[in-house]
Amino acid sequence: MVDYSKWDRMEFSDSEDDVEPNHQAPRVTSLDTPGRVTIGTDGCLEIGESSLPPNRSCHAAAAVNAQPDQSSVKELARKKQKLQQWREELTHNGGTHHVSIPAKDEGHVELPIYWAQDRYAITLRLGFPDRLFSPKSICVKVTGALNYKDRFSAVGSGAMSGYKEMNEDGSAAFGEIKITSAAADKHETVLLCDKLPRPVFLNQDEDDVGFDIEDILTEQTAAPGDQLCTKFVTITLSKAVPMEGMTIWWEHALLSLPKIDTTQIRERTNPVDRVMTVEEYNESMDRNQSTASAGDASKKEAFAKAWNEAHQMFREKVKAKEKQEINVDD
Repeated sequence: MVDYSKWDRMEFSDSEDDVEPNHQAPRVTSLDTPGRVTIGTDGCLEIGESSLPPNRSCHAAAAVNAQPDQSSVKELARKKQKLQQWREELTHNGGTHHVSIPAKDEGHVELPIYWAQDRYAITLRLGFPDRLFSPKSICVKVTGALNYKDRFSAVGSGAMSGYKEMNEDGSAAFGEIKITSAAADKHETVLLCDKLPRPVFLNQDEDDVGFDIEDILTEQTAAPGDQLCTKFVTITLSKAVPMEGMTIWWEHALLSLPKIDTTQIRERTNPVDRVMTVEEYNESMDRNQSTASAGDASKKEAFAKAWNEAHQMFREKVKAKEKQEINVDD
């Protein structure tokens, strides 16, 4: 017969806390520089700095760790270059300004205005904070724009057709641009309302001027209030001109904005890319008309002389022709 009573006196435990007092968990120490390890009589370890000269490989490892990531440096340089190009594009052949508008629960907010131009169009950008004005609430309305078919009918700084208004100071306005934001409670805030100094035209098969919402690349820009703005409402206005092939450089995109010196525009002063002004075009047309008139007079005189000579030769030929008798029976 088997005696199982001895199993009743045995103790079993799965707890990790029941370890031997002298048991120590393994420890790993990483040494970046040469070090010294001392083992005491009781088995304790003492780690300190070594008196030996440092190894050359240790210096190399420390230098590598101290150097910044080359990919991060290149990415930062690329972003700075892109930012610089972006800032130049904002005011290419144009300028910058700002407007102050009342905002709900914010007092007044400064919004930056950037405008640029080339031979064919004006690009107008208005910055705004999307925390105050939702991009979906933005509305742009341009009045007085010419139809696409009349894009070459503008005369001087005006137009033969379309909207035209004379201001109190004697300057002419050829349309108006209005940018608004409608809140959820239907409260409308006017972000910008100004008049156009020169005529513009609508794109083909369009009834209104379109716009885009763009992200601002950085909050650190020069104009006041830019630190609040995160979005741009961007509008492209096509220039209407007196005749196809002519270029007119605008002094300002809106009547309230300060004027720029258009004589400093590179595309205008460069002899290769130079474009005629309105005055030069009129002088050229007068010269061409005078030359054409003189040429027409010479052609008429030559034609009359040739006609007279041909007529004289015909009379002499008839006179010298022998007479022939013709018998006519009675």
